[in-house]
Amino acid sequence: MSSGSYKSVCYRCSYEGRGAAGRCPLCQFAMILEPEGTPPRGRRLEEIFARESVSDGAPLLPGVHAEKRQAQILAESRRERMASQKTRRLELPLPGAASGGAGSIEMPRSRFSAVKLTLFCAAAMAVGAAAAAALHMGLP
Repeated sequence: MSSGSYKSVCYRCSYEGRGAAGRCPLCQFAMILEPEGTPPRGRRLEEIFARESVSDGAPLLPGVHAEKRQAQILAESRRERMASQKTRRLELPLPGAASGGAGSIEMPRSRFSAVKLTLFCAAAMAVGAAAAAALHMGLP
C-alpha cells in the first residue's frame, strides 16, 4: 500500500472505522483497509459479486484458461459412466415378469461377494484352529 490515509471498512455491514484493519466491532467480519477517497458506507458483498467482472462471461484473469482441466474432464466422464451403470442396473427385468414387462428391480450391492465371504470364514476357522492347537501344545 502506498503511504496515504486509509479507513477500515466492513464489507458485510458497511461499518467504517479508523486505524488498522481487524474485525468489525458490530458483526465480527474482517475489516478491509480502503483509501479515504472511497465512497462512504463502503461496498457490500452482494454488490461486488453482482459486478460483471466477477460474473460469468467476464474476461478471464491472467493465467486462467477457458478450457477444462484434466481433472474436470475425468470427473465428468466418471459421472456419466456411473449414471449409465445405474440406468443399466435399473433396467433388469423382474424374475417372474413377462418378456415385455415394465417391472424392474435394483439388485442390492454387498461389500463382500459370496466367494470373498467364504474365503474369509475359512481363513478365520484356520486361524482359530491353529490358535487352539498352539494353546493345547503349551505354546504362548
